[in-house]
Amino acid sequence: MSGKPNYLTHASQLQCQHGGILTVPPPTKRSLVVNGQPVLTATDVLSGTIVGCTQVGVGQVPCTKVVTVTRGKARAIDVDGLTPVLSTLKGMTNGSPIQDFGVAAVGNSNASVSRETSAQKGDEPLSENWTISNLRWSHSEARTGDTVSLLARTTDLADGTPVQLTIYEYDADGRHDLVRTLFSSVASNRIQVDWQYKYHRDTDDILTQEELERYGSNYNHPEYFFVIEAFGITFGQNQESRMLRYKDWLELTLLDQATGDAIPNEQYMITFADGSKREGKLDAQGFLRIENAPPGRFRVSFPKLYEE
Repeated sequence: MSGKPNYLTHASQLQCQHGGILTVPPPTKRSLVVNGQPVLTATDVLSGTIVGCTQVGVGQVPCTKVVTVTRGKARAIDVDGLTPVLSTLKGMTNGSPIQDFGVAAVGNSNASVSRETSAQKGDEPLSENWTISNLRWSHSEARTGDTVSLLARTTDLADGTPVQLTIYEYDADGRHDLVRTLFSSVASNRIQVDWQYKYHRDTDDILTQEELERYGSNYNHPEYFFVIEAFGITFGQNQESRMLRYKDWLELTLLDQATGDAIPNEQYMITFADGSKREGKLDAQGFLRIENAPPGRFRVSFPKLYEE
């Protein structure tokens, strides 16, 4: 595929990195045909289904769809209101870990366009020295419902360049859990995506310090990092974004079992999931709220409640 890029057709073969083939239903109408085959469009690619991806296993998700086209859209021409795609086509799938896809075989297309009319804004880097840097969270901590931003700087990427951001929960053994995939684009040499935080599992499933000590391990707060991919290259795989730490909160009211009335000013002791302890007194309504509590199960006792 050197020289001028060719238009792709429905005879072209597209595949993901693990050999899955993109199948695209034939269009009901297509006014541009090359050697008897309808020209392929970006809409066709995004509506197709990937079959036969071999990316399977623990922590892996096979590719089944193309989620974005990052390059290879034709400019200065549309076909039935749609954008044709070229033999320079690249994109990203919904597989995990992040995967890209491309052209395996052009097919019987011999229709080509000039380089000048094939490049679209954001369709390819502005230079070979392009990069994405300074990945970071807008906050260092988050609670359920908080909105945090994923931020980064770019060099030599045009406005509109599509990017994929993937959030992982950090695991010390390297088997990081995929939490969320987001899509955005470059604007004024920046990337910014807002994300409303929500813990993706049940906090009761977080092992406590007491439980982990049986296996020679220690409690860790749930923490998150993110990576950014553009043009098939991933940035931030060494946790350059630093960690976003999940902080929880705790509320309780102490009631008399017989009457249902609140028991005020009672002394309490709480043991949190990380093994830390906190002592104090309930308020005049028998109520307690603690901010920034370690996520996970806790034990609460009232040492003086049952004293004789």
